[in-house]
Parts: sequence; C-alpha cells; structure tokens
Amino acid sequence: MSEIEWSPEVSREYAAYMERNIRHDHRPWAERVVRDLPERRPGMVVLDVAGGPAFLSLEVAALLERPRVIVTDLSPTMLESGRERAAARSLQIECRVCPAEKLDAPSGSVDLVVCKHFLRLARDADAVLAEMARVLAPGGRACVIDFDGEAPWLTGRLLEIWVRLTAPAFLGGSFAASRRSGLPF
Repeated sequence: MSEIEWSPEVSREYAAYMERNIRHDHRPWAERVVRDLPERRPGMVVLDVAGGPAFLSLEVAALLERPRVIVTDLSPTMLESGRERAAARSLQIECRVCPAEKLDAPSGSVDLVVCKHFLRLARDADAVLAEMARVLAPGGRACVIDFDGEAPWLTGRLLEIWVRLTAPAFLGGSFAASRRSGLPF
C-alpha cells in the first residue's frame, strides 16, 4: 500500500466532500452498529480508528447516552474537522493523532471500536486489527465497514465508478494532486 499524503488542503476538501455527498450513509451504519451492541450503558467508550472528521462516531454518539468518543487519525486537519463537527452538535470528542497500527489508548479500555472505509488503505491491516483487539475491553465490540477485500479488482472498479459519478465537483483541480498522493482513485 502506498503512503497517502493527507495534506491540510486534501484533508479539508475530503471532509467537505464527504459532508456534502455521503452524509446519508453514516446514520444507517451507526444505527446498525448500536442495534447490534449486546448492552448499552451510559458512558461507553467509543474509539473511531482513522476516523478523521468523525462522521460515523458522531452518529454513534447521538444514539448512546453520554458516550466518551475518541477519534484517531494521522491528519491533524481531519481531526480538527471532527472537532468542529462535534461542536456544531454540542458534543465533545477527544482527538488523538496516531497511526492505526499503534493506537493511543490503553489495553482493554474501549467498549466499541469503529473503523469505516480505512482498512483497505492500511499499510498493515493485520496490525490495525490486532490494535483494535488490544484496546477492546472484555466483551467489547469492533465494527469494520469497508469494501470487499476478496475481490480487489471489483473494489477498484466500484471505486472508479463512484469517483467518476460523484467526485468531479469535489476534486476539481485537486484530482491530479490527490492521485499523486496515492489516493485509490
């Protein structure tokens, strides 16, 4: 996997694009994640791995009672976008700059780990999954939402189609820069 450079400009544009075009996607996933929890109690700790703008974790937080939400990402700009989105909803999140392969959380400290549309981009998916398992408390749950890794040619084709249909307005002049950065489209 090539290293993606999430410059402040690319990070801001990506977050704005996702906010405009994919906002409908996060709530149904959050509802499914919360519905599948065996137990819901006040103060649950939710960790969003490579969550950047906190799209999924903020939707999950809205369905739980006083959760503690921690969002991790390599991009400080993406995390700042998450903070802004949380503040607009009168929610608070903790943001931590760290790689998904080395999460900034103690072992056994998290009730729910969520990771959406990142694992396919990870340099070492096995290390990311091991970190998720490490931070989970006994009885905790992890939810990974991503494209099908069993059919990479299909995943690539679907991404290509999705980008062609939805991305031109977002990417504009940044498309070439994004491609040079190693983004998968």
